[in-house]
Amino acid sequence: MVKGSKHSKEAKRKMSEIKKGKHYSPKTEFKKGHKLHSRREYSEEWKRKVSKDWFKKGLVPWNKGKKMSVEAKRKLSKALKGREPWNKGKEMPEEIKKKLSEINKGRRFSPKTEFKKGQYKGSKNPAKKIEIRKKISKAKKGKPLFNMRGENHPRWSGGNASMNERIRRRIEYKLWRKAIFAGDNWTCQKCGEKGGKLNVHHLYNFADYPDLQISIENGITLCKKCHREFHRIYGTKNNTKTKLEKFINTLNYKI
Repeated sequence: MVKGSKHSKEAKRKMSEIKKGKHYSPKTEFKKGHKLHSRREYSEEWKRKVSKDWFKKGLVPWNKGKKMSVEAKRKLSKALKGREPWNKGKEMPEEIKKKLSEINKGRRFSPKTEFKKGQYKGSKNPAKKIEIRKKISKAKKGKPLFNMRGENHPRWSGGNASMNERIRRRIEYKLWRKAIFAGDNWTCQKCGEKGGKLNVHHLYNFADYPDLQISIENGITLCKKCHREFHRIYGTKNNTKTKLEKFINTLNYKI
């Protein structure tokens, strides 16, 4: 028979008739009352012996610390697609629950992960409610998180940030930007657009004039588009008030 081809109905019928009444070897034939694919029952002595040899204390699994390749993950995902877990919809017997409870009695988990007395579990936590989350967000808005600064911040990279970045992250610099925006009524002084993506432009260079970095007189509001246009024409160095006046007066706006 050719590999991949199927028997016709006629061929199947003939084969069935030929095999009718035939008996297989007494060792291999199916006995009445037997269970198909029944599990072999092992003695307690054999189980103890295997347990000692295979599950030794301190034995490190062969794949510990090894990362699965992307290809292997893809193959595994494809193989398991559509399969249902063997215990889906099944309830754990009370006997097993009691055994597990006795085994875990008195066990202490890591202080970081263990459940603390007074904590809420899952959806019972009131902090998960939308109204309370909004209240927390409103209370924290605009307040600097001092406990999340420096080494305490999750994105701390060992203090590799440049001086320029450090100054721009300071609360004083952020307050200066807000003061400039408020002074210009949140309006671009070049095109007159109100709101949207706004930038604060330094009349005199940020890098060349450190004393004027957070001076109210050294800042002006420009929209992102106009700010980019200014630096495209005049570059990012040696910026002055005269250059800005020239740039703004092209549309007859005054500082």
